[in-house]
Amino acid sequence: MKIRDITVSAILIALTIIILYLNLLLPISTLSILTLASLLVPIALIKSSIKSAFSVYIISSIIGFFILPINIISLYASFFGIYGIIKYYIEKINKFYLEIILKLIFLTLF
Repeated sequence: MKIRDITVSAILIALTIIILYLNLLLPISTLSILTLASLLVPIALIKSSIKSAFSVYIISSIIGFFILPINIISLYASFFGIYGIIKYYIEKINKFYLEIILKLIFLTLF
């Protein structure tokens, strides 16, 4: 990984943890905060690489398990954080109906 990728990943990890921590401070829906936090993994994918996106997801999940309540971080680690990466791999197939079916299967599994 390049220094630029590491820097972008570190900034996105910090933003993810901050956004997830805001769920404790603000009286906003948990699902909206989790959705907002999950948007940062695809940004890492767009700005740098798939390796960077995996690192943002894994490291923010690990740090979150130490800092945040278990109910919030378990939702992020099990579904919301990984969805951008799974969606990337599904959309590489380039068959519309198969993509829809695979996304629905992933949605029903979690």
